[in-house]
Amino acid sequence: MKKEKIFKAYLFDFDGVIINSEPKRFYILKKCLRKFNMKFEKFITYHHLIGTPVISILNKHFPNIKSKKTINEILREYDFLVDEYFENTPSLFPNLKKTLGMISQPKAIVTNAKKERVLKVLKYHNINQYFSFIISCKNNVKPKPSPDGYKMACKKLNLKPTDVVVIEDSDAGIKSAKAAGVKKIFRYTYKNKNYSNLFIYNEVKLKDYKSLLNFNKLDI
Repeated sequence: MKKEKIFKAYLFDFDGVIINSEPKRFYILKKCLRKFNMKFEKFITYHHLIGTPVISILNKHFPNIKSKKTINEILREYDFLVDEYFENTPSLFPNLKKTLGMISQPKAIVTNAKKERVLKVLKYHNINQYFSFIISCKNNVKPKPSPDGYKMACKKLNLKPTDVVVIEDSDAGIKSAKAAGVKKIFRYTYKNKNYSNLFIYNEVKLKDYKSLLNFNKLDI
C-alpha cells in the first residue's frame, strides 16, 4: 500500500514559471543577433532554447564566433534589451497568485535570472511575501543545469531534496533539480502552450496552477 507524503516546501523557477518570458526572450535574442548580422536556422523556435543561458546558446548555435569581444558585445546588448523588457513588468501566469496564497508550506525561487529583475516583478505584483528567499544562479552559484542552486535552497530550508517539490519549465532546470536529488518535479506548460515534444524529460505536466493544489499531498 502506498503511503501519503506531505511535501515540506515548494521551489519555483522564474522565467516560464512565474512569468511567460521565454517567447519574449527568444524574440529579444533574435533582435540582438540581427544587429550582428546573425540569425538562427529556420527550424529553431524558443522551445529549443528554454532555460538555456545565452552564452551556451551562442556556443552551440554560433560556433564560428571566435572573438570574445563579439560575444561580450552580444551579451551586453541582450542584457540591455531584457532590462528594457522588464521595465514594463511582465504579467504573472494565470491563477499563480491565488495558488501561492493557498499553499502553506515555505516557497522559494531558484533561477538563472538576475535577482533584481525577479524582485521587481514580485514586488510589482505584490507576491514577494510568499517567497522566503530567491537564489539567483549567478557569479558564485553555477547556472542550471548545475544542481548548485537547488542544493543551496534545500540547505537554506534545512530540508532534504526528497522533501521538496520543484516547478520547472525547461530540461536544464529539471536536470538541475534531479542532480540535486529532488524526486518530485512538475513541468509547468501553461496549458501546453510552452510544451514541446523536443523536451527530453517526461515529468508530470502542470498545465494550470489551480492543479498544483491537488498535488499538495501525493501518493509515493
